[in-house]
Amino acid sequence: MANGYQSREIDPVPTSGLNSTGAEIPKGTIVARGAGETITVAGTDTAVLLGVTGEDIPNGSYGRVVTRGVVPVIFSAAQTVGVRVTAAANGKAQAATTGDSVLGITREVGAADTLAEVELAGPGGGAAPVI
Repeated sequence: MANGYQSREIDPVPTSGLNSTGAEIPKGTIVARGAGETITVAGTDTAVLLGVTGEDIPNGSYGRVVTRGVVPVIFSAAQTVGVRVTAAANGKAQAATTGDSVLGITREVGAADTLAEVELAGPGGGAAPVI
């Protein structure tokens, strides 16, 4: 919950993925495509990002991954509105810097380990521009 209300999905475009990581992947986690139909928790800011889990996905199960639209994402640190974000080491969102894969842009203030809305750039994202 951010800003006193429940973060929500707006116009989501989902796909699915098989969690074979050995552990549950929580809702709001940034993921990348693995081999075949599998998904992995995005572990670097330069990973080719698929999207964000739209639900908790138990190990060995298929689950919904949102690739476009506005979706709640778990943040690794506080962020302000309008910041380009990428994946931190644990699939949480962090501010993107030059050359990082961009997941999307924050639509609300987010605090560490909370869900906050991000407008997704789409599968693969894009590179943060040189500023």
